[in-house]
Amino acid sequence: MKRLYFILLVLFASLQMIGQTNDVFIFLTEAGGPPLTLSGASVNMTGPNGYNETLVTGNPIGDVFEMVPYGSYSYFITKDCYLTTTGTVTVDANGGMGVSVFETLTAETDNDVFFFVGSPLPLSGVSVNMTGPNGYNETLVTGNPIGDVFENVPYGVYNYTMTKDCYVTATGSVTVECIGGGMGVSVFDTPAAETDNDVFFFVGSPLPLSGVTVNMTGPNGYNETLVTGNPIGDVFENVPYGLYDYTITKDCYETITGTVTVECIGGGMGVSVFENPLGETDNDVFFFVGSPLPLEGATVNLTGPNGYDETLVTGNPIGDVFENVPYGLYDYTITKDCYETITGTVTVECIGGGMGVSVFENPLGETDNDVFFFVGSPLPLEGATVNLTGPNGYDETLVTGNPIGDVFENVPYGAYSYTITKDCYETIIGSVIVECIGGGMGVSVSENPIEIILDLTVTQNGSVLTANATGVFYQWIDCSNNEPIPGATNQQFEATIDGSYSVEITNGNCVGVSECFEVIILGSSDFAPSLEISIYPNPVKDHLTLNLNKVYSNVNLRMSNLLGQMVMNQKFSQQDILTVDVSNLPTGMYVVLLEIDGVNHTSKIIKE
Repeated sequence: MKRLYFILLVLFASLQMIGQTNDVFIFLTEAGGPPLTLSGASVNMTGPNGYNETLVTGNPIGDVFEMVPYGSYSYFITKDCYLTTTGTVTVDANGGMGVSVFETLTAETDNDVFFFVGSPLPLSGVSVNMTGPNGYNETLVTGNPIGDVFENVPYGVYNYTMTKDCYVTATGSVTVECIGGGMGVSVFDTPAAETDNDVFFFVGSPLPLSGVTVNMTGPNGYNETLVTGNPIGDVFENVPYGLYDYTITKDCYETITGTVTVECIGGGMGVSVFENPLGETDNDVFFFVGSPLPLEGATVNLTGPNGYDETLVTGNPIGDVFENVPYGLYDYTITKDCYETITGTVTVECIGGGMGVSVFENPLGETDNDVFFFVGSPLPLEGATVNLTGPNGYDETLVTGNPIGDVFENVPYGAYSYTITKDCYETIIGSVIVECIGGGMGVSVSENPIEIILDLTVTQNGSVLTANATGVFYQWIDCSNNEPIPGATNQQFEATIDGSYSVEITNGNCVGVSECFEVIILGSSDFAPSLEISIYPNPVKDHLTLNLNKVYSNVNLRMSNLLGQMVMNQKFSQQDILTVDVSNLPTGMYVVLLEIDGVNHTSKIIKE
């Protein structure tokens, strides 16, 4: 083949006119194809001085642009189903042989696929899904009046599915290959409109009513029946479009009739019918409460469908009745003071012979109650201990503190003893019968313990102190260290040394302490006359001076009146002269007791 091309080149060269032009030969083949020239390709060549020429290949020995002026040229090669090829060529003398261009065109491997859905007018909103080789899976929704396109689809066989609400799903296949003129591959399909739909029946409200018979009739002899029972609705499937009559029936309910138009509803929702049959009739419900004898005064509450809520109080020896109760399922509650509450259900339905529906219940008596203690009057007494004991080892205790009463909860019926104690109050002992009290009020106990008032007064006669309280326990106390005086437990106490004394009075669970009384025993051997102490002025009006004539580490000054009542108690340290203010003391005689480093000194002064 190449030898033939060479001979032809020589032939053309020998015929070429001598000048500044040359021929350009185009030789085209297909990549991967046979070594044959490729016909039908358009070759456009442009260059200097506005050169612009085109040829279409078809010569099996090559196609030629003749007498092309010398220069540099660009060429552009196109052919349907092949990739465009571009390049450049230099045209010169070339020995008069002509200039050759050899190119290999590569076939394209994909194409556009156009979908034209609907006829004669395009149908918008159709979902088109196309799948094919190597996992190809693409979807579009129609809407372009001149067709919708999948671009650059690789060559091969593809399946497509077309879906749209209220239309029958269309499926098909398309072969994607090269089609000349860049037209792509076209698919024309028109989904048929659906002609039926589902009809849902929702019978009952707010809860669905099962066991209802629904019959639906319509065009072309359509006659179908279903019985409700699905909590999310019962369905007639694939009902042809048209106008239909329906009848809804159920024992003890009124019959309902109506019509429904079956047509397309987008989203596959079907057509819905909502109906709520009313009870066709009603029945009486008798309550027999108590056995073997009827229990009077029990409250019976009956609730049920459509807001039914009625109450009666028992008292009829042959049974108490709710009249004209619509058919359905009802809840009841039976209550009575001192009896346990009973709850239950009753189904009201058709019972032949006008016998009504009967409910038999026997409430059990309650066996415990709350016991409230109100301690103190008019104000409640806090901190009192209440102990309650009774049958079967019952033994419970509480401490009062609730301003509206303190409670022992769930005390079994029976007779109980109680004890109420509190410091400085008389102990109270009593009994209470725990039994049912209507209204859920519980059993109440009111007590007001009497407060114990201690007489803490003391009479002093010199060194003898006498407690004025009688019939109590006594304990005399040394006020200097707050310690009990051993053996000093009588009503009367005689001090043998100077000091300050009080008495502790105990009466039952109540304890109190008197004030301290100063006792000065004049002439006692405990005095230390060797201490050189000067006290002046005496009588004194405002300030009393005590000259100790020596600095002492610890000095305790106490002053009391002749009744033994302490009026002054001061401590001094590292002083030899003491000055005290007595201007506020009443006029009279006072005893001054100085305790100096453990040694006592006593003197009398007169306050003007």
